[in-house]
Amino acid sequence: MKSRNIWFISFFILVFIVSSSGCIIPLPIHTNINITNEKIIFNNTINSSSASQDISKTFYNEGISFNYPTDWVQIPTWLDKILSNDDYEIGFFIPPIKNGGVVIDHYYLSDFGSSSIEEDFKSTVEDMKNQNATIIKENKTIINNLTVYEVINTNYDTYYDDNEKILYVETGKNQNAYIIQFYGEPNDFDEYLPLFEQVVSTIKIK
Repeated sequence: MKSRNIWFISFFILVFIVSSSGCIIPLPIHTNINITNEKIIFNNTINSSSASQDISKTFYNEGISFNYPTDWVQIPTWLDKILSNDDYEIGFFIPPIKNGGVVIDHYYLSDFGSSSIEEDFKSTVEDMKNQNATIIKENKTIINNLTVYEVINTNYDTYYDDNEKILYVETGKNQNAYIIQFYGEPNDFDEYLPLFEQVVSTIKIK
């Protein structure tokens, strides 16, 4: 997972653009924004038990779609491009859990020399292990005629701290590979995991 590094000057330019354009970026009521010289942290303080079970909203970009809860905040694409250092990122959400986030990436298998989604996934899991991540669970399932690979881990390329827990999901079609990463602090993550899995169950690729 790529960090959202941002220079202070970029942030001030962004504030100026937002202020002058009258654009309002909606955030959860209980979201605090902490700004350091390296990143912006959205610190959600809502207890995950209050999270919406209504997944009636739909995300669609670059061939992949899924349903997501009405209380997730989607960062606008133009802002996401400014905050993200990930050339492959096509979406970012803030769910109502502490230090939580959902990142969606799209790339082609040839970009990383892989011949299949399974090969690419196995390579990623090995990379996680080599970086001392703790692999908690691996899973392979069929969703809407797609083979979907999942792994839950901690301490892998973390953004906030070493206690972050991540559900890493990879699927694809033809040469298109898609990764969705759901992450948050362990306690909130565990409580929110069934809802993450519910979102995963709606994944479709055109």
